[in-house]
Amino acid sequence: MLCFVDDFRQKKEDLLMNSNLLTNTLLVIIAVLLLVQVIQTGVNQPAYSNRPIISSHTESQEMEQAPVMQTNMIFQAVKAFPAGCAGKAVLAECSSPEAEAVKAQIEKFQSTGAGIRQTFDYIVTTFGEKVLTDQALQIRKMRKKN
Repeated sequence: MLCFVDDFRQKKEDLLMNSNLLTNTLLVIIAVLLLVQVIQTGVNQPAYSNRPIISSHTESQEMEQAPVMQTNMIFQAVKAFPAGCAGKAVLAECSSPEAEAVKAQIEKFQSTGAGIRQTFDYIVTTFGEKVLTDQALQIRKMRKKN
């Protein structure tokens, strides 16, 4: 009977060791997969981001980049309406002289300290709502309700 109890204890310890080994193996696999995901996310940063993968910039440099990203977001929300933009979906994709003039006009307005809403109000007042993408129009209409 004592041998049976010792045998049972030994099997229990073996099972626990195997269970710990399995748990540790799964944790290592999860950690590796997360690391791969982080690396891929860093490598596949969007083209509009000027931020390096390994960053050594300061907070003031981040603040300098904010208007650029904000302006690019605005250009993504405006249709490619100027002459020379045929085949382009949004203003950000177009580099015709007319499109560059429109971008410069919007950037000049933004340089006065205008926020995103004021900039979109300016765009609508200057060029009409027809130049906004469908998604930008939906967002604008939702915000008007609030």
